[in-house]
Amino acid sequence: MDVIFATSRKTASSAPMCSNSYYTVAFDNSEKYGYCSVNVPIAHEIGAIDVNLNGETDKFFKFEKHKQLNLDGVIDSVKENSFEEAIVFVHGFNVKFEEALYRAAQIKFDMKFPGAIVVYTWPAGAEEGFFNQLLISGTYKNNFQNAKSSITGFKNFLK
Repeated sequence: MDVIFATSRKTASSAPMCSNSYYTVAFDNSEKYGYCSVNVPIAHEIGAIDVNLNGETDKFFKFEKHKQLNLDGVIDSVKENSFEEAIVFVHGFNVKFEEALYRAAQIKFDMKFPGAIVVYTWPAGAEEGFFNQLLISGTYKNNFQNAKSSITGFKNFLK
């Protein structure tokens, strides 16, 4: 299933892909758009996101494809769906890119929603490293600042 996204996350210099290593927890003023195709296992517990890096698609969520788009491409992708409604999902605090897209796919699948799902994923989550994972107050402060910095981009996206 395709999950369309818009993000104010800073990207790494590596090849574009649906990953936390490419879409980071740092803020960037330029919005990025695209979609990730997500394999959702038919036999999963409602509300659960089971991930396994071994690639077993019958039991686990997995990214299958990534495509970068511009804003017009996002609008066209939403309009291609024959269902007249779409879900716009915005995640909360301490959620990295992969989790945001997996959660959106899980919501669409579990609800059996026929329309498009679009995620606005602002830069949230802890920086890599053991101490950054432990020091949640620093993560909260960074996430809060990134959320405030993402407001303009989110408003423009919704227009």
